[in-house]
Amino acid sequence: MATTPADLRNRFPEVTNASEYPTSRLQMAIDEAGLIVGLNYGRFQDIATAYLAMHYLWRNSRTAETGVESAGAGVGPQSSKTVGQVSASYAVVPVDPSHPDFGYYGTIYGRQYLDYRRMVLPSAFIVI
Repeated sequence: MATTPADLRNRFPEVTNASEYPTSRLQMAIDEAGLIVGLNYGRFQDIATAYLAMHYLWRNSRTAETGVESAGAGVGPQSSKTVGQVSASYAVVPVDPSHPDFGYYGTIYGRQYLDYRRMVLPSAFIVI
């Protein structure tokens, strides 16, 4: 089974607005994610593709809105929020910008994709 735009709309209510997220735009993100997520993901292939596609959609939306072109620049986990007199802070572990996966940490979707990738593609260890 392959990930479809309908799958994204069912799983992620934030992309159900077809005028903001037309089917062709969703399909392009799925196709792009499919270049990274291959058959070696096994039973996690569809879900990893969906999260990576959503990461690309969100990142591209933010880039268009902010004009920030660098993946990961200007985006990241929210560490605090204030509404009126109410404020909340969150524990956020900083990520080194030189880390190869830095861009994925900029969205909840990218972080979830990394979780699936770690399950499927464990780090390689070299024994000498």
